[in-house]
Amino acid sequence: MVAEQPLLMPMPPDPVVRVGAQTGFELDDVAIETAIGGFALCQVKARLALGEAQSSPLADALDQVVAQFLAGVRGRPITPGRDKLVIVTDTRAHRTVRCHLPTAISRSATQPAGTPFGQELTGPEARALKVTLAHIRRSWSDRGSVSTDEDLRRLLSAMAIVTVDTVDGGRERTTAQATLRGFVSPGEERRAWDALVAVGREAAIAREWRRRPELVSACTRRGVIIGPGPSAARDIVLLRAATQSNLAALQADTTLPVEGGMHLSRLADADLAVVRPEDAGVLVVGEAGSGKTGALVTLASARSECGQDVVVLRATDLAAGAVSGNTRLTLPIDQVLLSWTGASPATLVIDALDAARGSTARARLAELVGALAESRWQVAASVRTFDLLYGPALRAAFPGEPVSSDPARRDSRLDGIRHIRLGAC
Repeated sequence: MVAEQPLLMPMPPDPVVRVGAQTGFELDDVAIETAIGGFALCQVKARLALGEAQSSPLADALDQVVAQFLAGVRGRPITPGRDKLVIVTDTRAHRTVRCHLPTAISRSATQPAGTPFGQELTGPEARALKVTLAHIRRSWSDRGSVSTDEDLRRLLSAMAIVTVDTVDGGRERTTAQATLRGFVSPGEERRAWDALVAVGREAAIAREWRRRPELVSACTRRGVIIGPGPSAARDIVLLRAATQSNLAALQADTTLPVEGGMHLSRLADADLAVVRPEDAGVLVVGEAGSGKTGALVTLASARSECGQDVVVLRATDLAAGAVSGNTRLTLPIDQVLLSWTGASPATLVIDALDAARGSTARARLAELVGALAESRWQVAASVRTFDLLYGPALRAAFPGEPVSSDPARRDSRLDGIRHIRLGAC
């Protein structure tokens, strides 16, 4: 999921959208949801042996497989190819479980209907399948149903035995750390692995799901920066280009119309300059022509020159689903920005929130601001005073004290809203 790569066989070959633990399925150790709504549901059994007793760990795991197969998932039947019911074990498991049983299940599942079980299997494979089917038939019968051979074949086609070696130096751990190498700073692969394991444990304790942005944010809190995936990386390039285009277009608001241009300084520039990037978002308010856009462009340019990640967008473009003219992102902008990680704060500048007409458009912009709360992105936006006074969604998105203590730089009607005022009331 971090690398946005398909799962390896025998898992469903679809992109992963979220991972959960102890989330209420019959197979509840790990749950993986794919982009097409499929599920890989996993039960973990260390040192698994080919136990024939009804009380054996193998019998217990297979009972959970049968229960999940008969229950289906999210109100629909388990679908082979889309879903997979997985028993996960480790390299300490018996060789028959690690080697012979997966082959027996795969081969039997793909044989034509009516093919006797055990055909075209080696002796160890046939024995492993016989023990497995005995457990499955008993579990099926205990639930008041009679299973035909083709019922069992359908279950086998949705089932897999997977062996993983995640100890230090183990194959799967080494592969995972090699994959992480493309998303973390050199030498950080081990720390990234440890951070992801810790986040997984937290999810298991909380019985919750985690998507990529949540995993990345949790790792960031542990001091590990995981870079954006390929899908967000493409959109980040578009945001950088849109920012350069918008800054160039809005630059006229920061200069006087004389030959060669002359920077137009404002008292508010100094107040905005001392706003810490890691603080909450801020609104630049005032009437039309008071210099709101110029103040934001000055702030954006200064932070960009300091090496900070800065995005400058127009509210009218965002309301139309674009980032500049007809340029549209592949992913929702909040998802792109949350995936755009870094070790330092970043700034999103949105010019002219009042230009986004209609309550729906403004509500969406307010939702974007809310989605970025607690992230590294500080939102600085401009809006006319009138539209803020009568825009509850925008007011709610920027709670806090005014930026300046100067009465001329704050509006008494906007107490409880983090803002700085330009021009006269």
